[in-house]
Amino acid sequence: MTTCYFDRNVFDQIDRKRDVTDGDLIVLRKAIRDDQLSVLVSFETVQETSYAKKDTALRGLRLMQELARAEFPIKPHDELLRDDITAFAQGKENQSPFLFGKFQIQTVIDDVENPSPEVLSLIEDDKREKIFLNEKLARYVDDERRILGDERPRPFARYWDLRSTFYAEGFAYFAGHLDQAKELGIDRLLQLRSVRLTVGAFLSLLYSILIEGHVVQNGTSRDIQHVAPMSAADIIVTDDRELRRLIGRVPLENLVVITLPELIAFLRGEIALNLA
Repeated sequence: MTTCYFDRNVFDQIDRKRDVTDGDLIVLRKAIRDDQLSVLVSFETVQETSYAKKDTALRGLRLMQELARAEFPIKPHDELLRDDITAFAQGKENQSPFLFGKFQIQTVIDDVENPSPEVLSLIEDDKREKIFLNEKLARYVDDERRILGDERPRPFARYWDLRSTFYAEGFAYFAGHLDQAKELGIDRLLQLRSVRLTVGAFLSLLYSILIEGHVVQNGTSRDIQHVAPMSAADIIVTDDRELRRLIGRVPLENLVVITLPELIAFLRGEIALNLA
């Protein structure tokens, strides 16, 4: 069975019938029903959807409940990375990326329908978190600009070679396993799909800002938090063109990043995808 990560905007796209027809959605639902396709969502996707306007949130959450393995969403990005790095450092197999037994989407729907003071407080915390992430990204950009100086490594592959080890070591440090990771080899750590995709996406964002001169879009730094959970799927589906561009150039084998219409075309047998 092919696993497919749906970004939050894909559920909005389905809800609004944007660039998809009723016939397309019949094909999608049949593939899910016939166990040809398993749609995955992340904890962050469910969380962000619940913070939208009430009607929009409820429609999105119910679509997840219908289409996705929403009873077992992918772990939060920081937990997933920490668990993968810990398993690597201890020489163990990676744990499951899912939140087994820890989550029910119906509970989230109930909270949206009847928001408690605690839920309203979480929404305000989320708004502050977005501001914090934008400020944090600005600091990273300033630090990276100082480190690079006059050097502007091109193409992206050269920038990856230059800086990927540094950021992989940073993830190992925050997971509490830097010494073990160095002993085992940071190059081996970078072979972990979750680590490689996260480091690559972040470097791609920095490269876009510092080397290509792009202006970062509001919310892009938050989008990068979805990347580690995306690594749990065979196919990543997003309606965000900039996000597809950023993660599409990460040097990772069998990385497939497509739009929803392209997924439908794949399910119809009209195009092939490199899923080997």
